[in-house]
Amino acid sequence: MRRDWLRALATRKTAPKGTATFVAAALAVDADLLADVGGNRVAAALLDVAPGSYGRSTALAELVAKASDARALLLTLVLVLAAYEARTDRNDWRQLRPSTGRNLTHLQALGYTLADVERRACGLNPLPTTEQID
Repeated sequence: MRRDWLRALATRKTAPKGTATFVAAALAVDADLLADVGGNRVAAALLDVAPGSYGRSTALAELVAKASDARALLLTLVLVLAAYEARTDRNDWRQLRPSTGRNLTHLQALGYTLADVERRACGLNPLPTTEQID
């Protein structure tokens, strides 16, 4: 469901409010984020373009080159969100990672409704203790 929501976000012409701050913080705190090849593959899928090889998509570069400044900021957001998405692991709800929490919290601020497991990955729904289960 999250990727479908991200696909819809990627069709916008302009970035939502708060994008520049989120992207700047993401690059400052998670500096290696965009170096991961998986993020470009996810971004290509979200933007419905050819993924290219080794994470270098000519089609993504062409989208950016043709974009207005407003659209380019949105594409930058999509690239960053895709990189977070590629890093998100199915175990993130068990062992909280700050990067996953930052990503999901930002998606929530943009209007995405977090599932219970995503809320747990943000630390918003703690796992029940053994006493609570018994």
